[in-house]
Formats: sequence, C-alpha cells, structure tokens
Amino acid sequence: GLDQTLVGVDVDWLVGECASRVVTYDVEQDLFVETPLATPLALDRVLLLSLGPQEQQLHRQLDQVFGARCRNPWVEAQKLDNKINTISAWHRLGLAVPEQHSYPVNASTIKPILRDASEWVLKPVASSLGQGVSLVPAVASPEHVAELLRSCWRYGDGVLESRRDGISWRDADGAQHSLALRLHVVSDDEGVEVESGYATVGIDTHTPATKLHGGHTMGLPQALEGLSRRGGDQLHVDGAALLADLRQTAIAAASVFSGIDLVGVDLVLDLVDQSPVAVLLEANPRPAGLIHSRRLSDQMPGVSTKLWSSRRAVQESVV
Repeated sequence: GLDQTLVGVDVDWLVGECASRVVTYDVEQDLFVETPLATPLALDRVLLLSLGPQEQQLHRQLDQVFGARCRNPWVEAQKLDNKINTISAWHRLGLAVPEQHSYPVNASTIKPILRDASEWVLKPVASSLGQGVSLVPAVASPEHVAELLRSCWRYGDGVLESRRDGISWRDADGAQHSLALRLHVVSDDEGVEVESGYATVGIDTHTPATKLHGGHTMGLPQALEGLSRRGGDQLHVDGAALLADLRQTAIAAASVFSGIDLVGVDLVLDLVDQSPVAVLLEANPRPAGLIHSRRLSDQMPGVSTKLWSSRRAVQESVV
C-alpha cells in the first residue's frame, strides 16, 4: 500500500548517489529479488543499516553523499556511537544504567576491576555486534583481566560496566542463559513508538548474549515467559506489564537523541527489591539483526510500518 518502492542496496552497489543493483520484494511470489539495473536508480531517501566493521566511517561518507536524504544523519548518529556518553545522558535522565569506568587503550591500571567481588562487562566504547565484549568474573586475576583488555583494545578504547543482568533466561531443561533485549524505536513528526524487537540468549550465563558469541534469538514474549534469577529460582512475572515497561524505557532512552528515525535500544533485566527492572545498555543508530525482528502486535517478522508511511519517509524529488 506504499506510494514508494522500497529497495535494499549494498554499499558496493552505489554509483555516486544512485544504485546500480537492488534487492526488491515480490509480493505475489513472496520472494526477495536481487537484480542489476541497466540505468542506475536515484534514491529519494536512505536509511543506513548494518554497515559492518567500518560502519562509522561509512556512515560519515554516505551522509556527505546523500545529505538531507539520509534519515539517520551522521551528526546525530555519532552521539550514540560513544557508549560512555550515551550512558551518561541516560543517567542524567534518571534511567537505570550500569556503573561505568573508562579504560583507554594501554591504560596503566586495572584497580577498579579488582577492587571487590563485583561482576563486570568489558566492551569497546565505539564498537558493536558484540566485538571485543567479555564478561569479567567476580574473582579475576590481573593476568586474566589484562588479557581481556588487550582483546577489547583491538577495537579502540574500552569501558567497564557493572554487570546488571540479574535476570537470565531458563530453557526447557532448566539451564540458564544470559539474556539481552532489543527494541526498535521509530520516531516521526507524530511521535515515538516501539513496533518491534527480539531477544538474544547466550550459550550460558558466563557468555555475552550476542550472536557473535554463539547466542541465538527468539521473540520477546517467549523470552519473558522463561525468566529466572541468575543462579537462582524461576521468576513468575506479568509478561505484558513487563513488556509495556520495556517499551516506555526504550522510548524514554530514544528521546535523548533528536533526529534519529530508527534506533535499536539494547537492555537487560535486573532485580531491584525483588522486582524486574529494565536496565539500558546502549543504542544503535544503524541497527543490525533486523532479520530477527518480530512485530510486537502479532509476533510476525517485521520492523516497522510507521517508518515507511510517515511524511518523513517521502521526498517528492531527488535534490
């Protein structure tokens, strides 16, 4: 029912601001079709997604090519790429976030990690997709921490965050797994909405909940039906109420950053006074993993209807 044609374009298929090859969707045959074009196609609006290891550099370059046609402009998106600044902004807003310590490349001290029996998460400040992320156990030797830091620093400066996933996911056999939640927040002139998302579970509770580390995805309702205290008993929660709280938290998180039409907000669940609390981790202005996304309305595959039907999605002519 859209007036415009949606196409998928790989970065390597661009010739200037036009596409020499596209992926389209054939509704009647329910097929994605990849085809070369005799005449390169001018693009009216562009949304940059999952640009790979050099995503920030590519985003900056493509933003210069497409200018106002770029829906998540670089000047705004770059603010979300720094995990320290993002967490600080959410903390000022009063949202639940982990404690942080900065670890620039070749930092000379690791004392904050070893000062007590707390658990930590070590990650690069500006990387994504789970690259360089590791869980630091409560009792870690200096040698082990140094090794984790070296791995993290391959992707730039590091940041240490207190581990706040006090709630895990329990499978049918009773085994527990780390759990991370992704919600997609869509913004337009009429407001902000969460239309979709998914959950990722790790291979166990000692491994980050990312696909890169062997995790797998599932729908949010399924994930919220199998919650447990990490290392403890199963939890019985009102899944609908908890999902409503997650949506409101994600919307509040996205409200900090103006001009971003689509952002993937990552959260974990913690126990505070025996109640589940959504804890914000990071936000991605170029969300990857959209193929795993499910609409919250019916759990069918999808990301957003609003994203493509708002006035912001349409531009009458190519500048």
